[in-house]
Amino acid sequence: DVLGSPPPIKHPCIVSLSQDQGRLITLRWGFITRTVYDGIDLNLYKPDPSIQRSDRYLFVGRYSTQKCALEATFLSKKCNVPVDLYGDIEIIASREYLERVKSQCDGEQIVFHEGVPREEVVKLYQNHRALIHLVNYNEAFGLIPVEAMACGMPVIVNRRGALPETVVDGKSGFVVNSLEEAEAIIREDKVSSIKPEDCVEQAAKFSIEASAQGYLKLFDEMINQNIYW
Repeated sequence: DVLGSPPPIKHPCIVSLSQDQGRLITLRWGFITRTVYDGIDLNLYKPDPSIQRSDRYLFVGRYSTQKCALEATFLSKKCNVPVDLYGDIEIIASREYLERVKSQCDGEQIVFHEGVPREEVVKLYQNHRALIHLVNYNEAFGLIPVEAMACGMPVIVNRRGALPETVVDGKSGFVVNSLEEAEAIIREDKVSSIKPEDCVEQAAKFSIEASAQGYLKLFDEMINQNIYW
């Protein structure tokens, strides 16, 4: 139960990380929420025009059934495109799943990597073709696609959780309803139609500064409008 128990306050100020998470909280507890999106450091996550993008797709995330690393390998094989997988091998839910992912990797078309420092992840966002991020749960926000877009990288995500809120379908990436739709996008090389500057513009909406302003506005309402507690 990811939501746990409701707060013991008659009129609480509950902050959700996305509108989708807010809807879930309202359905569960009956409380109205205010959404303030997470923020990323745009001084760290930024494009580098001097770096040439390769033809390799990218997966970044935990090696878990929730993050769907296996699906990235399946797409690589079906579409005959190369993909690099990066993820922590210590914080995992299932050793068996990790081994299943490894078994799909041949070291050439599909390459398995352990996790790398954040600065190296930025380079991956800057030099890969597109991000494959197909999760099977409702992410409250989803930092990785936003980080990738900030580096000018198109993203392929599915319609779960907050992802349709952070990715503009057809402009900063693609929001799909199935693995088959993702396969069609890769086969038809639709990511080549996405402009890096559009990705950067979309990601800028989720900066640390924008998040801080959202909280400051909320704090002002709490103090001066007396609508909570």
